[in-house]
Amino acid sequence: MTAPDEHTDTSTPASCERPLHDRGEHGATDHQATEHEATEHQATEHQAGSSTERHDAHRRAQPTLRRTSDGSPTLHHPTYAQTYHSTHGAWTESLHVFVHGTGVLDHARRAGSVRVLEVGFGTGMNFLATVATLPADARLDFVSFERDPLPADTLRTLRLTDLPGVDASLVTALIRMSEDGASTLSWGDSDRVRLRIIPGDASQHVLEAGWLERLAGEAARTTSGSRPSSGQTGGFDAIYHDAFSPEANPELWSESFLEALVSALRPGGVLGTYTVQGAVRRTLAGLGLDVRRTDGPAGGKRQVLRAQRSGPPED
Repeated sequence: MTAPDEHTDTSTPASCERPLHDRGEHGATDHQATEHEATEHQATEHQAGSSTERHDAHRRAQPTLRRTSDGSPTLHHPTYAQTYHSTHGAWTESLHVFVHGTGVLDHARRAGSVRVLEVGFGTGMNFLATVATLPADARLDFVSFERDPLPADTLRTLRLTDLPGVDASLVTALIRMSEDGASTLSWGDSDRVRLRIIPGDASQHVLEAGWLERLAGEAARTTSGSRPSSGQTGGFDAIYHDAFSPEANPELWSESFLEALVSALRPGGVLGTYTVQGAVRRTLAGLGLDVRRTDGPAGGKRQVLRAQRSGPPED
């Protein structure tokens, strides 16, 4: 018997597009994880409708606010009975799995700038956690895929200004960005923080020939004023892979998609994610990354994933 999913009402089948999460491996032993993967595979085979149909259903439903164990907000989706982040602490998860798990702060201190690529912007919590802990003199270029950016009214209900270290003016800028239907935001002294949200199907964007390489090059020029070195395809120091679960959103965990993400990492760059599913670990290892299961956040999942591209970090 596998451990129940901390995000899912088990009475309702999981069948949806990002940005909802499923962290089903919480507390599982290796043997239990194997059983869980078999269950996930069966769930994938029995999903109703195409990706487009699931996407349309997602757009029609209205998410509702939930407070998580650390007091931070997340959203619950009524159609799929799942939440965007861990109910054991959304803010804690963002800091532990993504900010600290990928080492972006260390890189920012060392290099003076950091570039992050995210799959699944959701409530913006990973972005806000990164900015809140960023060294005051460092620059951040943050690019995020999000199929359905949240409307301004929903962002207001989250009360993101209550999160520790989050600047109210940045939250205001995010809400205004949503109101204006904009995709980019510059914030801070000398626009030291830059955000770009790319709406639509991330898999279509990423698998377009040469698209991700161009994006990585733009990120490198934005933060450092220089182009990637000759022959270097990667331009991001970290990837936050925060898409919906592999069984419910398989196109964002396919080998071809992960290979494209890995190509966007600089040597020494790190991909962080909440899932430790065996298929994901094996794919990333097969792509040449050093894949490790690390301790999960206190009170949450037992393990999370850190995968590093070979080579020394480039300052």
